[in-house]
Amino acid sequence: MSNNKEKKIEKVLLVEDEEVLLEILSQHLKKNGYEVVVARDGRAGLDEAMKKNADLILLDMILPQMDGYEVLSVLQENNIRTPVIIISNSGQPVDIAKAKSLGALDYIVKAELNPDEIIAKIKACQAGSAKPDPAVLAPSNGRTVVLAEDDAFLRELCGRRLQKKGFQVAEAVDGIDAYEKIVSFQPKVVLLDVIMPGLEGFEVLKKVRSHANKKIAQIPIVLLSNLGQDTDLEKGLALGANDYLIKANVTVDEIIAKIEKYFPK
Repeated sequence: MSNNKEKKIEKVLLVEDEEVLLEILSQHLKKNGYEVVVARDGRAGLDEAMKKNADLILLDMILPQMDGYEVLSVLQENNIRTPVIIISNSGQPVDIAKAKSLGALDYIVKAELNPDEIIAKIKACQAGSAKPDPAVLAPSNGRTVVLAEDDAFLRELCGRRLQKKGFQVAEAVDGIDAYEKIVSFQPKVVLLDVIMPGLEGFEVLKKVRSHANKKIAQIPIVLLSNLGQDTDLEKGLALGANDYLIKANVTVDEIIAKIEKYFPK
């Protein structure tokens, strides 16, 4: 009886813009008996998904035309309930949580991707054993932080310490990435390096403070200054920074303590 209720997955919509990966996954899916429909950008993927012909969608999150989050959002708005497994570039808990809040059923991290794992995930969806993980969906009691720092060592060090303290951390490696994550995740606080590629910290700060959404515009921002010059600090505070730290004079413990000030116990 229960088997009759299971939705058999025969056709998979694969939305992926990297040709090599698309070819590998497409061939592996076909080898395992699935019919594959391919889309190479978010807009084309959404158009295919809206037809409701696929039994399951494999959706990359970083795509031209529309990103994966936008695709998920439109599917959710239109009550399209086709199971979606996302292919995440970062694998960060905050990224996964956002995708699942938009209806994604499961995820795979691109850097760790194994074609056999995808087949296993598809079979789990068919069996009904892939369900949203409440632990991933829970926003760590609102303890969310965007950590914008292009120095990989410092970013990783701070990120790990914050996660151990129970924070969900969205890491950004440049100013453009930082601004996008601030707007997308609307964290409780931002740790923002002043000197970054793409868009410097002051410009990110300016864009956030002028955002039309007041909730975003008022997010507390702590600057990380490389030099600690008075003119830089004054500029940051004048642009609306809540606080600042001088890299040369601060420890990771002090950075964490500064962040925790914005989360009253």
